[in-house]
Amino acid sequence: KRREKELRSNLCGQGSDRSSMATGANGNLVRYDDTWHIMDDANKAPAGSEVSLCRIDTRSSEYAPEGQPGAGPKAWWSKSWIPFNYRVVEVPSGDLLNPECDALVFGHLEPGSPERSDAMASPQRRLVVIDEKVHELYGDRVRSYFTARGVAHELLVLDTVEENKSIELTLEICKKMKKFNLDRRREPVIGIGGGVCLDVVGLAASMFRRRTPYIRVPTTALAYVDASVGAKNGCNFLGSKNRLGTYVPPVAALLDSSFFRTQGARDISNSLGEMCKMGIMKSEELLGLLEKHASRLIADRFQPQSKDDTVPSRVLQIAIETMLEELTPNLWEDCLDRLVDFGHGVGQCLEMDSLGLNVELMHGEAVATDMSFMTVLSNVLGHLSDSDRDRILGILHNCGLPTYHPVLTRDFFKVAMEDRIKNSLGMRLPLPVGMGKARMFNDVTDEQFEATFVLWESLCKHSTVSVAKSKARMERVFLFSSESVNEGHPDKLCDQVSDAVLDACLAEDPKSKVACETAAKDNMVMVAGEITTQTKLDYEKVVRGVVAKIGFDSYVDDLSSVDSKGLCNKTCEVLVRINKQSPDIAGGVHVGKDDMDVGAGDQGIMFGYASDETEDCMPLTHSVATKLGKKLTDVRKSGKLWWLRPDGKTQVTIEYLQKADGSVEPKKFHTIVISTQHAEPSRATRCKEVAGYTGADETAPSMEVMNRLIVEEVIKATLSEIMLKNG
Repeated sequence: KRREKELRSNLCGQGSDRSSMATGANGNLVRYDDTWHIMDDANKAPAGSEVSLCRIDTRSSEYAPEGQPGAGPKAWWSKSWIPFNYRVVEVPSGDLLNPECDALVFGHLEPGSPERSDAMASPQRRLVVIDEKVHELYGDRVRSYFTARGVAHELLVLDTVEENKSIELTLEICKKMKKFNLDRRREPVIGIGGGVCLDVVGLAASMFRRRTPYIRVPTTALAYVDASVGAKNGCNFLGSKNRLGTYVPPVAALLDSSFFRTQGARDISNSLGEMCKMGIMKSEELLGLLEKHASRLIADRFQPQSKDDTVPSRVLQIAIETMLEELTPNLWEDCLDRLVDFGHGVGQCLEMDSLGLNVELMHGEAVATDMSFMTVLSNVLGHLSDSDRDRILGILHNCGLPTYHPVLTRDFFKVAMEDRIKNSLGMRLPLPVGMGKARMFNDVTDEQFEATFVLWESLCKHSTVSVAKSKARMERVFLFSSESVNEGHPDKLCDQVSDAVLDACLAEDPKSKVACETAAKDNMVMVAGEITTQTKLDYEKVVRGVVAKIGFDSYVDDLSSVDSKGLCNKTCEVLVRINKQSPDIAGGVHVGKDDMDVGAGDQGIMFGYASDETEDCMPLTHSVATKLGKKLTDVRKSGKLWWLRPDGKTQVTIEYLQKADGSVEPKKFHTIVISTQHAEPSRATRCKEVAGYTGADETAPSMEVMNRLIVEEVIKATLSEIMLKNG
């Protein structure tokens, strides 16, 4: 025990020594004429010299023979102050992947600094390492962002889960960095993902050429307040969590809470474990906010309920600030008495041992289980009242976090605590002594631990949040999209021409055999295929009738023309390439067969499903997309938005919650896109634009007004008519 106390004193003393060196009072290294010199009196250095905060002390080696005080072996004591400066920067929710925001390219550089000005004037390249699941959700937006900003980039997509957090995964990143030929001074690697992704990217960057700058972009609530704000990185090794790693912080952590929207409820609860840690240890305000608002923070994924709702941002900011308060003065963990280790006494071993089990724990859940035990320990030791103990356990429970786990047995605890003492040079247990107050404790006896086990099990074993079979029952949030094209879109135009040919054949000959395909390009429409019918058909008349009904009445052979609609019913070329059905197909399909024994002339595979969220049993996204397209056509043909043209496309993305039972519930419209042809803004006139119009002439509105009218008359008007099946 005496040796442990000496080591603790020495380690904490190193931290104090480093702090005193930062004042520059002891530096004795001076640089002039491009050379460093040891000078005990820096005042004697030539004018313009650079004085370092570091120093070298020379003395006789303690192993030198007696009688050789000056000429014998020497010992040099090198004391270096190595500063690490990094930024933790929040951006408004949803802005990080907006090309108008430059944070992903320049956010690691101080605003107004010469370095930032130089970077903004130079071509930029970025290597992005992105988690596989994050890539599915945001990969296209990441690529679009860098493309829009003119940044050359490559994406390395990896499955960064805890089971894969290995040195092999880390080396995959190093290989990609070598292949990308990084400029290690000006091209920081960007890691986008959860804690595992950020940890292995940090480790790879710290090893590659001994230190390459990197940027952390956390996409989980847990990484937002934990992995992104510290200096440590690492990977698992031989069954131990983060056993390989370094203390090299990123040049910046860029924070955008909108990523949380696609996390499941359990993922958000998991993040609250680390936030509860900082509240219990340092901030009664944070603890109070979690106590009052945890359920809605989980349900809303930390998104504010109104523009005046500051609770989500306040919780995140307190968690980050309290974490930084503890990490910044002790970045290299010179002092091992760390409040941020609360929940990590045996929590890390608990997390690793539960991997692959039916009751597998996520990181924040393992931390919470450890915290509940240590909270009861503090109560047993007499440092925490019964009421504060129960309040802390209640907050953890209300955050959806487990306070008991069957793996945490007495035998497990003994082995894990021995590992803790070995690696931390003592127990060094941070324990709560009040709400938002903590102290460090050592030398807890086996009897006190046993008393804690008895009380902890009685309090938590039968009331804990269950994590059993959680992988099969986990909620998740996902995005689902559908698109639809208007009657003037080339795809839909061709469908309508083919349908019109079929309708005309069947009108006079119900036994017609029609296989008709249509193609359209540059004021030309071609119908081709194999048709056997008794109908005398004027194909050209059918084609021109469809084109006119849709509204295509103007074509100018000039891509820059604002008057051309791309097709004209009067001047378009109509090509007809129709033959009779081949005897081979006829024999295989219908000749000599009963009506109930006919085959298909064109083989294909399709799939579909019915959805109970709408009356027409179509997926809500598809239903809304088609209704938007219909509305876009209606307001054009009615004359309300006469300046619209036939070709248009709609796309609808809805955010869904998949519940534990597998059912899905639409939560909100995430994105609605409308792309449409239109007349020339502020110049086109109605009499010229609309064939057959004889009323008072009008001028097309400006682009800004067009956009506003489409929002009001198409989007809002359509959505106001939507009613889910459940009312």
